Amino acid sequence: MIEQWKKMVNHQESCEVDVWPELQKLTLDIISRAAFGSNYEEGKRLFELQKELILFGFGSYADLVHSRFQVLITSLR
Repeated sequence: MIEQWKKMVNHQESCEVDVWPELQKLTLDIISRAAFGSNYEEGKRLFELQKELILFGFGSYADLVHSRFQVLITSLR
């Protein structure tokens, strides 16, 4: 990863490098190895499903809070 970044700046005095995708992949690889004993590529589908579940949960929670707030407003009238 670092060697790739060095090659990118080798031809120029300075350049902007987006390191977030690589650091994210590295972090997920470390978590995957520690938790599941496999690398990120093998557990990629699991992380995708987990991400969908989190987004679904946040959406459901927001809907619940919104509906409860509507009930509260209605009952106060």
